[in-house]
Amino acid sequence: MKHRRKKEPKNSLNLAVLFLVVFLFFIFVSVCFKVFYLIKDSNFDGSNSYNLEFVSSDRSYFVSFSPQEKSLSILKAEKEAKVLAPVDGTIDTDLDNTKIVSTLFKQLFTPASHKNITIIDLTRLALFSKTVPRSSIIERTFLGINDSRATFKDPKIINEAKSIEIINATDIAGLGNKLAVFISNMGGNVILVKTEEPKQNSKIIYYGEKTYTLTRINKFLKYEVTPSTKREVADVIIVIGKDGLKELDF
Repeated sequence: MKHRRKKEPKNSLNLAVLFLVVFLFFIFVSVCFKVFYLIKDSNFDGSNSYNLEFVSSDRSYFVSFSPQEKSLSILKAEKEAKVLAPVDGTIDTDLDNTKIVSTLFKQLFTPASHKNITIIDLTRLALFSKTVPRSSIIERTFLGINDSRATFKDPKIINEAKSIEIINATDIAGLGNKLAVFISNMGGNVILVKTEEPKQNSKIIYYGEKTYTLTRINKFLKYEVTPSTKREVADVIIVIGKDGLKELDF
């Protein structure tokens, strides 16, 4: 007697396919979010200056990437030197000035060795460095403030020429002058530094439109930003209060 072969049930197959589709969908969404945040956290846009510090056991190499001038400026400084550099990202490795591109690409595979810099930044910086001719790579050794200003000057900040006033409203003497050096190293036009009675809150007051200068400075300070309708002595007034001390690593 012949027996009919039972048809294979399709429910289990459909369920497996559905599970696979859902699994792949969540992977896709996860990758999209990761790429989104990588792009969001990236700082080098290929148009504006970016400063990177390479840290070795006994010295630091500061490299300023300037797309506007299509140049690289390299500043070598001893470990204990007070450079007051506007650093966007840090890499814990020594630097061979003739191998900047390969050094940056290697960092794609050693994420634990760098800080405040994404793989997108590393890739963009490496590709930009590849286009810079050797004649446009300037090397200096840090001896004083003139070397740091020449290295980190930001053409866009210099062109905007916004006047800046700094008010030290803390108990720490000389803090306003140190911030003035830090901002001047970027090309900022600091016209006045003064001291006032201690205040708790730090803030930046600006007159007119928000500018690249304001955004660039506050990338490091992270202070509350307040617009003003009244023109003061300077276009930008920075008040250092007690709550802003943690952002000033001087």
